[in-house]
Amino acid sequence: MKILTALTFLIASFTASGQTGLKISDADTASLRKMIAEQDFTGTVLIYQGNKPVVEINEGQISLGGQNITSDVRFNSCSNGKSMTAVLIQQLIASGKISAENTISQILPEENKLPNADRITVHQLLSHTSGLGDFFEHPDFEKANPSSLEDFMKLIRDQKPLNDTPGLKFIYSNGGYIVLGKMLEKIYGKSYHQIVKEKILLPAGIDTSHNNHAYAKGYFKENNQWVLGEGNDPQRWSSAGGIFLSPKEWHKFTTSLIGGKYLQEDQLKKLFTSYSRPEGNPDFVGYGHGFMIEVPNGLKFIGHNGGIKGFQSAYRYVPQADMYIYVFSNHDGSAEMVFMSLLRSLMKQYEQLQKS
Repeated sequence: MKILTALTFLIASFTASGQTGLKISDADTASLRKMIAEQDFTGTVLIYQGNKPVVEINEGQISLGGQNITSDVRFNSCSNGKSMTAVLIQQLIASGKISAENTISQILPEENKLPNADRITVHQLLSHTSGLGDFFEHPDFEKANPSSLEDFMKLIRDQKPLNDTPGLKFIYSNGGYIVLGKMLEKIYGKSYHQIVKEKILLPAGIDTSHNNHAYAKGYFKENNQWVLGEGNDPQRWSSAGGIFLSPKEWHKFTTSLIGGKYLQEDQLKKLFTSYSRPEGNPDFVGYGHGFMIEVPNGLKFIGHNGGIKGFQSAYRYVPQADMYIYVFSNHDGSAEMVFMSLLRSLMKQYEQLQKS
């Protein structure tokens, strides 16, 4: 899944007194609805304060001419799934089965053909500082049509690293998260899908064994026509992302995480600590272990963004307000347009509120 450049899309849409009492007003909601209509957004915007939904906007259809979208419709959540992989790895670290400083070769000695396997650590894989490349950029990616983690690994072994010095800087790496998935499969002796089901979904009350949810189809524009995009098979997802979940189900995962169902507080802090900074982003944007960390003017946002040709998704947790924000779209470009249009006006509004 490819990372979106539009970050912190709802940073200042909340009325505030200092950094407490944050909430979304009726005027904020009306403005958001108007913006969505103007951008021809298709998808769901769902915002909770605590466990109470305060904004729910559903626009468009799950497919061209199909049924209307609701917040129960499952979307390809793209790179948001990296957060789940990071939680699973942190559980192994907490149990003492691995260390963040273990190298690839220590955990996967059979991967001796992987570039820098004896130098790249678990921490570097989690924080996108491993220097490994992106399998999407492999010239044979479309021909290979990978589905299993081993299929992806074949492409990763064949790629030159984007940076030959692990730990030097942030370089977004889908390949790194495939390697983390292989570690999970090796240690648990199960498929990544089964591990996620047992360790993440079921504890959160998410049951994907029954097909009782509609699945959105993703589209992108070509020659001014909407064309079926990529990532439309709900069965084909990996440790780099792509799991199909509804915004309501994603909220169950996020609240389970924040509520301590997966990890203790000290382990959560390790996930939510900023270790690297993506180049080209504002100084307040950082990356932890599977989570984007943004702290503009002291207001903290934790979550992830993702995108693939046809789908865009993003979620944020705002600790000071106990607020949860989810934006899922099945039309390429529309979600990012909403994010970007919000940035300038709402950040300015928040700055003014801070001064008042």
